[in-house]
Amino acid sequence: MRILISFILVLSFFSGSESTAQEMHWTKFENLNDSIRKAPKPILVFIHTDWCKFCEMQDKNTFTNTEVVEKLSRDFYALKLNSESKSPIKFLNRTYTYKSTGSVTGTHQLAEFLGKKGGELVYPTTVLLTSELNISSRETGFINTEDLLELLKAY
Repeated sequence: MRILISFILVLSFFSGSESTAQEMHWTKFENLNDSIRKAPKPILVFIHTDWCKFCEMQDKNTFTNTEVVEKLSRDFYALKLNSESKSPIKFLNRTYTYKSTGSVTGTHQLAEFLGKKGGELVYPTTVLLTSELNISSRETGFINTEDLLELLKAY
């Protein structure tokens, strides 16, 4: 009987904790043109790397907040762009590729195109584009939930 009660308590704990965080559904670049054509919306691009701790914090904290997830899902197309991805990406009728900058390092051309501010690419960078694909905001560094919601509410 104690095992059953313990199991129910553990199960209720985990099911309760799942409701506090929602999973973000990211649009893929290859689907963006069709999506915008069918239903124009502004676009959020989250430029990150695998090694960036602030990128990970923003991904795990900011982009799991229920309000942020709901706002982005309803009013935006949200895309993730790993700056070190070696996969070509077609965007604005051009194909962007990974560009090696040294023996082991490099940056994706699309990350540079969208994310560079003052000639520098900082991680993470959050870029907001209009539905016409014009850059309207480029925010560098970690963005917490409250600041991102304020930025998104401007739309």
